[in-house]
Amino acid sequence: MLRPPRPLNQLFNPVILVAMLVTGNVLLFPAETWCRTPDLLFGNIYGTVTDTENGKPLVQAGVYLFDHPTRGLMLPDEFSQAIRQVVTDARGYFLLSGIPVQGTMTSIDLIIVHEDLDPVIIHGLQLLPGASMALNVDTDLTSGYGAQQVDGASGAPNVRINYRHRLRHDSSPQMKIPPRAAGNASDLTVFATREGLVGFTTANGHVIEPRDHFVALPYTEVLSSEGGSEFQVELSYNGRVVIAPVWDLGPWNVHDNYWAADEKREIYDHLFSGGQYGGLAPYIPQAQAAFEDNFNSGMSEFDALVKNPAGIDLADGTFWDDLELTDNAWIRVRFLWITDGTLPPDSEEDDDRNRAFFSVGCFIDRLLE
Repeated sequence: MLRPPRPLNQLFNPVILVAMLVTGNVLLFPAETWCRTPDLLFGNIYGTVTDTENGKPLVQAGVYLFDHPTRGLMLPDEFSQAIRQVVTDARGYFLLSGIPVQGTMTSIDLIIVHEDLDPVIIHGLQLLPGASMALNVDTDLTSGYGAQQVDGASGAPNVRINYRHRLRHDSSPQMKIPPRAAGNASDLTVFATREGLVGFTTANGHVIEPRDHFVALPYTEVLSSEGGSEFQVELSYNGRVVIAPVWDLGPWNVHDNYWAADEKREIYDHLFSGGQYGGLAPYIPQAQAAFEDNFNSGMSEFDALVKNPAGIDLADGTFWDDLELTDNAWIRVRFLWITDGTLPPDSEEDDDRNRAFFSVGCFIDRLLE
């Protein structure tokens, strides 16, 4: 999908731009070559390990991650094939971050062990990209029964599997839905939530820092590279305005380009509870429609019950410092890769012009990195 051009006033070097236009070499650099989202995304797994008998956290429990199906035989050579391993802290808590995700979902196995307690082997866990979509696994270990094999799709009474976005709940009074305005594609009112999750890894590979500055949007094709600013948004709230890069995915979905015209929205191809037939209001996030109107039976594309209408997540520094928010709220969002409030034209002539100018901007960005 061709991405729209950046405004010329955002290009860094007019001299290079003019030279390339004069020599006619612009189209030697397709937009997809220079302005692309990361090929590899990253996910996170977090959770706790406790003792079934007394309910206390288990310290130094080993958590082993495998990117292939394990036999669960608990042999040394099998543990050596783990791609990542951590031990739980004093709270029984663990975090595995920055795990590669191919596409938008990757199957993994976990083995959880602790001294003389029975190990748990979890097969076929589905890992999603991004910090907002992190996988949550809480496990209680027992003894006397031998190794326990668990299906990652269903879990078990002592193995509770969930995702952070499913666990979210927002009772904020600010969640009251404002009147819907016609708006335009580039400038919308969107419900924003605080992401937090310091120490987790965003979908593009950035490790979240305290008071960090970025946003998450629910569409893989507008994800900037690690540390990059290929895709940015302008946020406005109570007179405060800030520009922030898109470094993470979510909330709720990863295929919802809600700023696009209805016929170009990709979310319909990823819904299975009625939403696949279309019907979203223009420029309304799928999560908002699910929350307000029970669209797609109130579910996200991952069949999570949508508990708030959020269409954007804000890192802590963006939330607290830049916009001075104290609670989740409705804010104005401008999508800076969209020009003049419209999406890219459909004509072949305009398509070539878009590719040319956007290629130049991204090419210059790469030169100056």
